[in-house]
Amino acid sequence: GPEYIIPVIGSVTAGSPAFAAGFKEGDEVLKIDGASVNEFADIVKATAASKGKELVFELKRDKKTVKCTVKPMKDSVIANKYIIGIRAVPFPDISYYESPVIDSVSPGTPAYKAGLNEGDEVLKINGVAIDQFLEIGKATMTSEGKEMLFEIKRGKEIITRKVTPMKDNVVTNSYIIGISGKAPFYKYDRTNFFKALGYAGERIYYISKLQLVAISKLITGKMSAKDSLGGPVMIVQSAANMAERGMSEFITFFAFISVALGLFNLIIPIPVVDCGVLLLFILEGIRGKPVSFKVQNILAQGGFFLLIALAVIITWNDIAKIVLRNLIK
Repeated sequence: GPEYIIPVIGSVTAGSPAFAAGFKEGDEVLKIDGASVNEFADIVKATAASKGKELVFELKRDKKTVKCTVKPMKDSVIANKYIIGIRAVPFPDISYYESPVIDSVSPGTPAYKAGLNEGDEVLKINGVAIDQFLEIGKATMTSEGKEMLFEIKRGKEIITRKVTPMKDNVVTNSYIIGISGKAPFYKYDRTNFFKALGYAGERIYYISKLQLVAISKLITGKMSAKDSLGGPVMIVQSAANMAERGMSEFITFFAFISVALGLFNLIIPIPVVDCGVLLLFILEGIRGKPVSFKVQNILAQGGFFLLIALAVIITWNDIAKIVLRNLIK
């Protein structure tokens, strides 16, 4: 069945509506305006649908049930989106875990470039002792993108690594380094085939939105293509990481890749992909006659070589990242 993040609050942003309403880390959201909440996504949906109107949250705190009234505010980053200033456990960048041991490092991220490895135990950040994985996320988000000195235990050796967090402009709009721990804050739900199809449709819609936002930011220069794009080498590395996490994560990863390829086919106007073919059909309809075979052949060859060039550049970028990472180790 599908995997959900439970509706437990991992952090409350200072000065946010949730902060003013008295929300606290560790609160579990039971209901919103009387409607039951089963996963963290339900909170996001209810907040977005509120259009700024007050919401009554029923929370479980220290074995007691409390109510908080909060008025969502407009997100300054994403237009027409309402937020209250809370994050889930685990955060999108890190997972809550009692021990500050790194379970996985995402390729191409600051942690990856700095040489942090799976199995590293974080002892200190900028000289401050780290006892829980959650503290890594807090230190990262409050870093303002400044370089951080990690003291880590690798086997029997104590080493240091300098990590400069990057801004996540797609999902969180906060600073991340690209690591995760083993998170116990997931639940699994068995469901029938038709409900599973509905859930799959929702996930595809959500993933498509994220990827379209990412593509728009790449086009406008708000995201670095060098740091954001990955090719076959990165796909293999990421697939291996997902396989270690389980079959569900592995299949989800390749579903994500399939959606990405589908969007690429439909929105990139290169003659040899679907979008380019559709544009030729539209041009044919406007002109009232087909584009000559000679022109189509030239466009197809140009598009083919453009795709090959793009593949070579991305693969070279992947290899360069791996070489740099090995030099840092």
